[in-house]
Amino acid sequence: MEWVDLKEASKTLGIPASSLRRALNEADINGRQVPWGARQKWQLNTSDYPAILSKLKSEGETQRTPYKELFNQWEQAQRSGYLTGTPLKPATIERNGYGLKAFWTALKKSPDIESITLENVRLAIGLVAPDKKSVRENIYMATKSLFKFMITQGLRQGTDLALFSEFKPKRTKAPRRTFLKPGQFEELLLKNQTQINGRSQYDVLLTESIAMAFRYTGMRRSELLYLELDQVDFKQDIIHLETTKTGEARQVGLNPALKTSLEKYLKARPKSKSKAFFIQASGRPLTKEVINHRIRAFGQRGDVPITPHGIRRYFITDLLAQGVAVSL
Repeated sequence: MEWVDLKEASKTLGIPASSLRRALNEADINGRQVPWGARQKWQLNTSDYPAILSKLKSEGETQRTPYKELFNQWEQAQRSGYLTGTPLKPATIERNGYGLKAFWTALKKSPDIESITLENVRLAIGLVAPDKKSVRENIYMATKSLFKFMITQGLRQGTDLALFSEFKPKRTKAPRRTFLKPGQFEELLLKNQTQINGRSQYDVLLTESIAMAFRYTGMRRSELLYLELDQVDFKQDIIHLETTKTGEARQVGLNPALKTSLEKYLKARPKSKSKAFFIQASGRPLTKEVINHRIRAFGQRGDVPITPHGIRRYFITDLLAQGVAVSL
């Protein structure tokens, strides 16, 4: 008995990884989810291979329900730009998938076309706790997109789309805005180096290099999470960001201050099989919670409330002040 990733299972079974992932999401086959950085990834048990082959390959996935066919067509419509005129970014399609899954979870129903109604969308959003704003918004955006596609297929009335605005999730709290004043970042760097408070030298270097990466590149938290060792080119002073919010790779410069900090960090970096550039002292990759905690503690040493996105905003504001056009 062995647990393997979908890519390996796909090669062995001769079934596309996307088909396996879809079957897992729809509970057609058994699997488990394990931590993978800030996300979760699916694994299959090799002892389940015969059952998987029987259900998917031998049937050629022909026994598809009307809902599954609708879902597949909707996904293709998002990728092709059929609904919006331009193809949606992979991150948006993925978010819509999560939103639709949350819709069925909130209703505690098995997916079917008849249950995709305005009343059920309203009910699902209402059943999610108000503090889970992102879940409520994801349900709203996903079901609205699906409704739009169903209208094009003659499955819903065109007037239904206008009614969505009536139950769009409302913000319950004012958005949290964090920012840095000129010179504050440098003060926080100094406090990080002097206020040790029992931290190891590696912890100090890790926090410094993470903060400086946000400050001098403007990268997003997710981009930092998925940054790998071979994507930082110290010879050409370039960081290659492959996993971005838009799905399009981009390059950012490596300025002297950041380069020095990253080189110091790498000398102290524990030996690990992980390809991730930033890792914890245990050798495991970072998570979004770990990054949030470190940046929050970084700011607290100077009584400055700050977030990763707040430092990114400081970087962009600094560039604009210098008259540099920004597109990140």
